[in-house]
Formats: sequence, structure tokens, C-alpha cells
Amino acid sequence: MWVKFTALSSILSHLLLSISLVEAFIRCYDTGNFTINSTYGKNRDLILASLPPNVSAKGGFFTANVGQNAYKVYALGMCRGDSSRDDCYKCVNSTIHDLKANCPNQKEALSWEGQPCHVHYADRSFYGTLEELGNPEAGYNTGDIKSNLTEFDTIWESLMDTVVRNASNGSSTRKYATREADFTVFQKIYALMQCTPDLSHEDCDSCLRQSVSNYESCCHGKQGGYVTRPSCYFRWDLYPFYSITTPSPSPDIKGINLTYQSFRCYNDSGSFTTSSTYGKNLDHILDSLPHNVSENGGFYEAIGGQDSNKAYALGMCRGDLSKGDCYRCVSSSVNDLRVKCFHWKEAVSLAVLRPCIVHYANRTFFGNLEVEPTDAAHNNESIKSDVLTKFEMAWDGLVVSLRRNASNGSSKFYATEEAKFTESQTIYALMQCTPDLSQENCWTCLKRATETHNDCCRAKQGGFVQKPNCYFLWDLHPFYALGPDNTFTKDETKQNKPIWIPLGASLSATLGLALFSACGFFIWRRRNGQEDKGQEVQLLDLVMGSVPRGNSSENFDLQNIGRSQEFPSIQLNILQAATNNFCDENKLGQGGFGPVYKGTLADGKEIAVKRLSRTSGQGLLEFKNEVMLIAKLQHRNLVRLLGCCLEKNEKLLVYEFMPNKSLDMFLFDSSLPAQLVWQKRFNIIKGTARGIMYLHEDSRLRIIHRDLKASNVLLDHEMNPKISDFGMAKIFGRDQNEANTNRVVGT
Repeated sequence: MWVKFTALSSILSHLLLSISLVEAFIRCYDTGNFTINSTYGKNRDLILASLPPNVSAKGGFFTANVGQNAYKVYALGMCRGDSSRDDCYKCVNSTIHDLKANCPNQKEALSWEGQPCHVHYADRSFYGTLEELGNPEAGYNTGDIKSNLTEFDTIWESLMDTVVRNASNGSSTRKYATREADFTVFQKIYALMQCTPDLSHEDCDSCLRQSVSNYESCCHGKQGGYVTRPSCYFRWDLYPFYSITTPSPSPDIKGINLTYQSFRCYNDSGSFTTSSTYGKNLDHILDSLPHNVSENGGFYEAIGGQDSNKAYALGMCRGDLSKGDCYRCVSSSVNDLRVKCFHWKEAVSLAVLRPCIVHYANRTFFGNLEVEPTDAAHNNESIKSDVLTKFEMAWDGLVVSLRRNASNGSSKFYATEEAKFTESQTIYALMQCTPDLSQENCWTCLKRATETHNDCCRAKQGGFVQKPNCYFLWDLHPFYALGPDNTFTKDETKQNKPIWIPLGASLSATLGLALFSACGFFIWRRRNGQEDKGQEVQLLDLVMGSVPRGNSSENFDLQNIGRSQEFPSIQLNILQAATNNFCDENKLGQGGFGPVYKGTLADGKEIAVKRLSRTSGQGLLEFKNEVMLIAKLQHRNLVRLLGCCLEKNEKLLVYEFMPNKSLDMFLFDSSLPAQLVWQKRFNIIKGTARGIMYLHEDSRLRIIHRDLKASNVLLDHEMNPKISDFGMAKIFGRDQNEANTNRVVGT
């Protein structure tokens, strides 16, 4: 039961096409009252006043508490995922005003201010808890779906399932998703879902699915509706009611009929249900595919399940996409396939309208050359007859050259090329194969694709051919990124700092040597102190979000970090509380940098805290190097740096906690090697290699670790390896393959 039927008339008044969306859903709970000037009342006012600036400044979500014991107040604020920072601030501020007016002395209350934002406060902790206080608020449009209700239900249910999955798979700072699906040629279904991001994946999924079920129970067949719960929100309609952003750039194939399908469902592959074992296996690998493809150079293969329930999936992004565009493209393609081919065991998205490919099946297809089925399209306009001969000559040469370049293994099986055939007209062409093919099979696939194009579409002003392993795309207008890739560079010019010590010529050789040594030591200490102070200033600048000043001879150009760099700073008292004031019981180990401690934050999150020893031989240079490098890196096989602390002469780095510690523990402890069965060893080798490949080839900065050893390979709860300790790492130029150091480094 979810609606108080005594309030049914008020629910029916929420007509989505005529609702005043600034009307707030407010709940004042009867969990106790307070007086306005009481300690609890003052704490409530204090914490609510802090919400608008903090929620809007921290990505649309913020939690806080203030006070002690019975006077402690907990509060949460969240804005809808498409809200601007300014709109978020205004919405939260307005919501607080309404809450105070409607619930002046209640110890707990919450509001959805016409849905764009959410505020909840209480005298109890509710963070991370799936709240079921009272009945959900619901509303619907009084208009009915007039025809094809069965077909509508199928599309609607598939769309809701996709949006639930996307929202619940969000991060700890954002669990929000929107999605559209075509119902008829002229009508779309628009859906939005959001959970408070402190919920777990499972709780968010449960909250949203319950809301969908509630809506179906009360309002089936209507033209729009919503369900609001304390921990999640769901709305859908037949018109766009949220900000719609284009997920990824699409090639401009001018003249091609853009109603051309961007997917293929293999109807002869068999069907499955969402709740089946195959369906769950497929969902598991598709959920992680956008992240895995974008984090692994634009190509990734995945397998999930066993025997007849095994699912295979492949994702590939076009070679000119950025990591972010790649992620968005694969995510959109996965969602499209789930909606359009939701019960077929095999499907593929096409690269004609979206610059990436997703292919899944209940059979293995990795590395196999498959030349059928073929999808093709072309521009309706033909090359004009007076330049056709010139076009044919340019075309034939371009295709041969492009096919050769794309099938060259060093190109990652991606190539683009242009050829002019008149003073004002140029052919732009792109070819790409899945990188699991051999060079010979890539060449064969592209040759078949161009032959198909010649049969169907020759002398047109643009065209497209896609086979399971490759595709070929061309036009008379540029549709891909032109020019060389942008890369980060650094100035490695060494700064010579000569030391000269004037010595009295009249001193004896022995006295001179002694004085020289003493003066040299003094100057070294003085300079070292100055450099340390300079580096401390740079670190403080970094933490505060400004550009550090000056460079040391071993560092890259700090200006490349940019003024927008915001690296998380964590207060010392928080880390002291988390580690029990760095007690020995929490000590995980000791390195050249200093000791490492396990900590537990107030929300239960486990962390590892590396503390710079005052006698460390590595010092500020390595501390700074670690902060500056890891802040720019994101890969599943690199340890994640959560923040740093520079207070009261303490220099601390905070990492995600690795429960299985480091690889050397398993290699050199006589009681542990038996746990490293071959499959785990292979996964550790493979994961470490992926991390190194990312550092060397695929990251924004080309980084050489220089201290890779078993103790610097950490293992998470699933024994996945993560490379750590970047204190000695060095950035290389893209074309650089060697360098000299002025000190001994590494292991």
C-alpha cells in the first residue's frame, strides 16, 4: 500500500500537464517537537542555513550534522541532476523557507520543492538508509494512452528498467539518469529517476523499482506521472521536462535518411527474459562496458556467466573520441540496445549515427572475421557528371591507401584520410576494425566493405558500410577530428644552480677544506629548507585551487594543471579521528616516505593514510609528485588518491583502502602463496600490465613509474591489482623514450 486513499482527491489534482511544479511536497513528521529558541531549534536553523551554498557548490548533494546528543540535527540537500548551480541554490533556499513555514517546530521534515530539489532534516541519522517514512506522494496526467497500449507497455517497461539500472549504477555523489524511447514516429516517452547518492546500488534499485510498481498499480495507461519517496524520485511524460543534452557527437552524413536504424537485433538468436540467468549475466557486463571501454583505450571485450548462460560483449569507440565522449557514446548505445532489442540474445549498434559500436551475443565472436550481416546507407545525392572522372580517380586511390593504413597494426586499426578531386571539393573517409582482428582479417573485412559500397552506392556524395568487425564511412564534409592529437607536454629544461664558496687564499689547505665543507653543508641546508618551503607553498596553492609558482628541476610544468584544478583537502582532525590519532594498532606498514595507517571515516568508509615522516629521505618532492600525478590519473588498476592534508606541519595522503594489502605479502609470506592460485596470479599480472600500459600509452600524461615492485602493487577485496606509490614517477614527452636523472631513483 502506498497511497492514503483519503487523500486521493489531492493526488488526482496533480495533473502533470497543468501541475504547478513549484508546489512543494512537504512532510512534517510527528517524531517530536521543539521550541524555536531551544538548542535543537538553533542547531536546526544553523544547519539549514549552510545547505544552499554547500549543496550548490558540491555537485548538487550535501549532508551535514551539528550539535551533540539529544540536540544533534542531521540534514541532507540534493538538487535534480540537470539543475544549474544557481538554480540549485535557489531551489534549496526556497525549500528551506517552505519547510520552516510549514513545519515550524517539528524535529523531522522533508520536502521535494516541485521535484527539482530535496531537503530532509531530522533528530536522527538517516544517511545511507533507504527511508520508508509514510506513504509516497504520487500524481498522474488525466489523459489516457489512446491506442497501441500493449505496444506502449512493452516499450515503457523496457525504458523504466533501463533508467532504473542507469540511476542505481551512479556514483556516491550522483545517482541520476534520464532516457527517452520512441513510441510512435511522432511521440517519445521521457523518463527521469534520481536517488539520494548516499544509498547503496541495491537500495537505490529497490526504491526506484518500488516507485515504478506503485505507479503501475495506480496509474496504468495514463500519459505521464510521478512518484516521490524520501530516498528517490521518479517521473515520466510524453514531452521533455528535463534538460536534454546530446550524449556524444555524431558523424554528419549529409543526405542520409536519419531515420535509418542505428542498431540490429538478431531475431534468429533466440530470446530471453530480464530475470533469466542469461539476462542477469548480460546486464552485468553491459553495466560496466562504458567504463571499461573508455578506460582501456576505446576497446574492451567482456564475458559473464557459464555454459549456455554465458554472455559476450564488445565495445569500441571511434579513434578520434575523447575518453568522456567514448563513455557517453557506449552508454547511450547500450541503453538503445536494451530498449530496442530488449529480449534478443544478440544485437549490435551501428556506427552510422553514433561514433561507437556495441555488440553482444550468447556466442563467442571475439577475434573471428565475420563479414555478414552487412548494413549500408548512402547519401541520396550523386557526384555531378562533369567531375565524376576526377572523383573516381581520387576515390580509388584514397580507398586503397586508407585500407592499408587502417589494417596496419600500429594504427589500432583506425585511419582517416582526405583527397581533393576539385579545387573546392574533398573526400573525407574513415575506416576502423575491431582490434581483436589480425592485420590480414582487418584488411579483408575493409576490402569486403568497400566492395559492398561499390555495388550499392558508388558515385554518391557520402556513404556507410558496417560489417560485424569493421566499418567504412565517408562524406564530402569533415565528420571526424582533423589534425594531430592534443598531448600534454612539459618543459624538462634543467636549471643549473651553481654553488660557489669564496675561500681565503691565505688559509692552509686543511683549514680551507674544513671551512669549505662547513660552508657547503650550511648552504645546502639553507637551500634545502628554502626549496622545501617553496614546495610547501606550491602544495598549499594546489590544495586551495590556485596555480603553484615555480618549478623544481625534477618536476613537470605545474601550469599544465590549470586554474580549475580542485584537489580535495581533508582536515587533520578528521584524519586523526579516523586513525585513532595514528595509533600503532592502525599501522599498516612503513616505507621510505613514512608510515601508512588504516582509518575509518564517520560514514564507515575505510581509507589508508600515508604520513610523511619528518626524517623521510624522500620528502616534499615525492609528496608533491604523488599529489600532482595521481590527481590526473584514473584507471581501475591504479590506486585512487582521495585527498591530502597540509596542517600543523603534517603532510598526509589519503587513499582508498586495499584490504588485501600488497602483493609482496602473498609472495614472501610462507603461509600465503597457496592462496595465489594460477587464475589469480594471471589476473594480477594482466591487471598490472594494463595499469602500466595506461601510464605509458593511454593516459593524458605519459608517465614512467620508476619504482614498480611487489610492495607497490596493492590488492583490493577481489584481489584486483592497483599500482601505488608515484613519488618517484616521471613524466615523459609523447615522443621521448629515454632520459637522464641527476640522482639514483627506483628499486
